[in-house]
Amino acid sequence: MLVAMLILGISLTGSAQDATALKYAATINAQDLEKHLTYLASDELEGRDTGEKGQKLAAEYLANFYQNLGLKGPVDGTYFQKFNLASTSFPEVSLTVGKQKLVNNEDFVFIGDGSMKKAAKADLVFLGLASEENMKKVDVKGKLVGLWAIGARAQSVVSDIMKAGAVGVIVVTMEGQANFDRLAGRYKSLSGRGRLGFEEPTKQEPIFLVSSDKMAALFATPVEVLKEAAKNNPESIKAQKASYFVKKETKLVPTENVMAFLEGTDKKDE
Repeated sequence: MLVAMLILGISLTGSAQDATALKYAATINAQDLEKHLTYLASDELEGRDTGEKGQKLAAEYLANFYQNLGLKGPVDGTYFQKFNLASTSFPEVSLTVGKQKLVNNEDFVFIGDGSMKKAAKADLVFLGLASEENMKKVDVKGKLVGLWAIGARAQSVVSDIMKAGAVGVIVVTMEGQANFDRLAGRYKSLSGRGRLGFEEPTKQEPIFLVSSDKMAALFATPVEVLKEAAKNNPESIKAQKASYFVKKETKLVPTENVMAFLEGTDKKDE
């Protein structure tokens, strides 16, 4: 009898929950969805970039929507959880190897971090693959390091090279000039927008991404020769003189999450 009563109780509770869910699910319709999405995706909101006018308008729209539903504002009576993000840009980045002055977002893409008062000079050495054997053959400490990281976890490998004492890295992660050109084009189109995230201390880690063809040109060596040397004979590639400079700018971007609170039916003391 007790088991039957428990099953019946669970069944009734589940039915009540299902009925509630169905009731509110029925309030969602294509007409309302089209209305909300049409506004949020409209030209008036200008893409809703974080911290910009369009994003603020979208936030106000959502807050009014929650208020009309009768939902409570959980942040001191408001619907806005305010915080700051940091927009980081690098308005000036230069890299010169020998007599070759490279162009940002054309010959290389800057993917690192750093902020310098003046240009720095360093020897550019070729390490190739970041293997233990190659690390024994090439002294990377205090050097700008040429890294062949095609098919490798580039971020992890670059981090290891920096920890070994390198002052910076020039890295190849893909073969073929066309693949690199497409990537550089995307970076160039987004360069004015900056990198958006939480503010962090600056790390002096100048990392330059180049194509396999450009890496070969920097060391005045054919691509296939450089590719073979990368495996187990990197010391055969002659070091080059290099200089580099990185200027960094950071600005805070005030923004907010939009939240609402619907109190549950559970007893607070249980």
